[in-house]
Amino acid sequence: LDCVSHPRRGEIERRLKIIEFFGNCGLKVTRDAHRVSRSTVYKWKKALKDGGGELVALAPKRRA
Repeated sequence: LDCVSHPRRGEIERRLKIIEFFGNCGLKVTRDAHRVSRSTVYKWKKALKDGGGELVALAPKRRA
C-alpha cells in the first residue's frame, strides 16, 4: 500500500524526512531543527520496521 492517496500523506512524508534527517545529522540537530524527541524518532522507526517498510505505518494513529 502506497501513501500517495493517504489522507495524512503530508504527515507521513514529514515523519519520513525527520527520520532521514536524524540518520544524517544526529539527535541534537534534529531536536533543534524539528522539535522532535529521540523517543519519538525511534517510535516512528519501529513503526516503519514493524509495518514491513510500508510508509503508511508512519500515519498518525487515532488517539481517541
